Amino acid sequence: MPKKGDAAREAVKNVIIKAFGEDYVGIQDKKIYVQAQDGPGGETLQFAISMTMPKNPLPAAGGGTWAPGGSLDSEDVPTVVVSEMSAADKAAVERLKRRLGIG
Repeated sequence: MPKKGDAAREAVKNVIIKAFGEDYVGIQDKKIYVQAQDGPGGETLQFAISMTMPKNPLPAAGGGTWAPGGSLDSEDVPTVVVSEMSAADKAAVERLKRRLGIG
């Protein structure tokens, strides 16, 4: 009987393999190995990608979550967006910096 996440793990694995193409090396010890060149003319380095299901997942971009049957194409992968601090937060940071005698 399949365990929770088996189908999703297989889907993610296949997306990674497809995305890296010829730079996909293989799977060993539950890690996906890929390689990439370190800059133009640089050394080829290997990376081991360990796939786990986090107990507390990050929210997807836009506040949604990936739904079964949704796309895992690279164009649909959410990006992390760093928000700007509010004016009140910036003022609090400046007060703390002055109080601590830094910056």
